[in-house]
Amino acid sequence: MSLGSETKHATDTKTNPFVFATAPASIQKDVGLAEPPSSSVLFALPQTDQEYEKVFPDNVLNGSRRSEMAAVGAIVTSSLPAVKKSKPVTSASLGAWLDQAPGHFVVILGHNRDGYFVFPDESLTR
Repeated sequence: MSLGSETKHATDTKTNPFVFATAPASIQKDVGLAEPPSSSVLFALPQTDQEYEKVFPDNVLNGSRRSEMAAVGAIVTSSLPAVKKSKPVTSASLGAWLDQAPGHFVVILGHNRDGYFVFPDESLTR
């Protein structure tokens, strides 16, 4: 089940650890800033056949899915040239990436497996 597959779970502050009724205390100082908050975005999306098979081990990789990966990759890298230069982030390097992320808020785009975020190298957040 994906976090967004059931509306109740996706928006329920009791069952979904990524949804907050109020901002966590650790970011209260950022919420109240006078300047507009900035954000950092981590794109942890499969871009190769090998990454796709690691992220989605039960799915069949076909031409349609390859086209989708290529289209998403092209959109991301053409819109955000810095993505081309960034190093891949894994579960082991996520903490260091978050420590250096310049944004007040961080958006992580990718996929989950059994409620854990899965990176393109197949490592999971735990």
